[in-house]
Amino acid sequence: MKLNKIIATLSVATILGGSAIVSTQMVQPSVTANAAKHHKKHKKAAWKHGMPKALRGKYETKHFGADLMETLDMRAKTFTSWEAGMPPRNNYHLRYKVVGHNKFTILYDTHAGGNFRASKNSKITITKINKNHLKVQYDHHIYRKVKEL
Repeated sequence: MKLNKIIATLSVATILGGSAIVSTQMVQPSVTANAAKHHKKHKKAAWKHGMPKALRGKYETKHFGADLMETLDMRAKTFTSWEAGMPPRNNYHLRYKVVGHNKFTILYDTHAGGNFRASKNSKITITKINKNHLKVQYDHHIYRKVKEL
């Protein structure tokens, strides 16, 4: 009787010990894989200086309302935005970050002009729809590229 209890206890201990070793071997690779993922440096999108080449050029909207329109003149280091009836806004100290496919966030400063105050670190998001069209975050109009003469 005692021999049967000893054999039963040893077999249970062997089974539990064996399953613990197997489960450790099964868990261990995923633990090291997760640990390796956490040790990698997370790269945040860095702010780059200037205007992205993909967005440079002159753009305007179609005429709307009482024959109103808006324009954007985007250069390498500056861009000017203008809405009909308002003074142009000259923006400088451009930085941009790519936030998606053909989607850019532009960070800029603005000179004072007309009834506009100067501002620092203004931010807009511009999406390039195709080769000749843009969508600007704050505006519901589509801007089309204007051929320069």
